[in-house]
Amino acid sequence: MKYLIIILFPILAYTQDKFEITKDGFTSAFIVTNKKADLTFTIAKEYIIKNCADIGNCIISEIENKYLKFQYRDRIKYSWKNMGTWSEEMIIVPEIEIDFKDNRARVKTLFISEFGVNYEFGLLGLTKNEVISNKGFNITPAHFFKKNGKPRKWLSAQPYKEAIEKSINKTLSDMLKGSNDDDW
Repeated sequence: MKYLIIILFPILAYTQDKFEITKDGFTSAFIVTNKKADLTFTIAKEYIIKNCADIGNCIISEIENKYLKFQYRDRIKYSWKNMGTWSEEMIIVPEIEIDFKDNRARVKTLFISEFGVNYEFGLLGLTKNEVISNKGFNITPAHFFKKNGKPRKWLSAQPYKEAIEKSINKTLSDMLKGSNDDDW
């Protein structure tokens, strides 16, 4: 029994079914869809087309039934406590690529950009010398983790990280697993 646990542990450790920001970067998610690759691809592409205001800027590249690279915008809101409750809103733009195989999909987040909603400069220690480009500020693990790998202690860092992860995971879940909101 002891050997079985030792053998299974590495397999379980590398199956990640959701997106996370870690000190080493963005994790890949391996999502079980229980559908054929062509059906999952079609569902994902229809989801993007239905939910994107400017489809020309959403789908970046695709290989029919095998690969899809896209980006989307999402407005996130998060709160933290410091002598009262503070709230912030941001627009994030993740760029994501999905490889489709029967019954599963591998999802990689290539980068995440941030755009402030109420002001023109970023959050989490960015200075006025950093100017927003067309892609906004690039969010990296350095926003949330120190060089030694420990989490940053800014009061807003962890809620911001969790809001980003929640946004991307919800989008991927709705897209690849489908939502049951067809009762209209």
